[in-house]
Amino acid sequence: GVYIAKVNNPGIVNIKVRSYEPDSSLHEESNTPFLARKVPDPQILIAGLSAGNISVSSIKNTTEVTLDLIGGIHQGNYELLEFAFAGNAADIKVYKSNGTIITSRQKTFLAGLKKGEEFFVKDAKVRTPKGKVITLAVSRFKVN
Repeated sequence: GVYIAKVNNPGIVNIKVRSYEPDSSLHEESNTPFLARKVPDPQILIAGLSAGNISVSSIKNTTEVTLDLIGGIHQGNYELLEFAFAGNAADIKVYKSNGTIITSRQKTFLAGLKKGEEFFVKDAKVRTPKGKVITLAVSRFKVN
């Protein structure tokens, strides 16, 4: 079967598995060490990509930014509240959007990018299923 455990403190944990046999007797496996890790934060997706090379046509055809919930391991609803495009990671001039829709100013910024140029998605804020707002890592894209 599949088991999901809530991890409070990542690290090595010992898990003892108990199961009932068909004759109703209890069967115990020995303690087995596992590496327990925190589930990573979701990632921003543009045209299905979380970072790296992106084609001009993909940029032109994209109307919104979505979230990658890392193989569906996240449970509950994550809501993208805002994000910004910038010409570099430290750029002060950003093109901000509230929600998932790419604004007309952002589209103009993206349309002006030439092959080989980079852009960044930064300041992406997401509300977790528990209501906590987190800021995602910066994503770097290169137009090809």
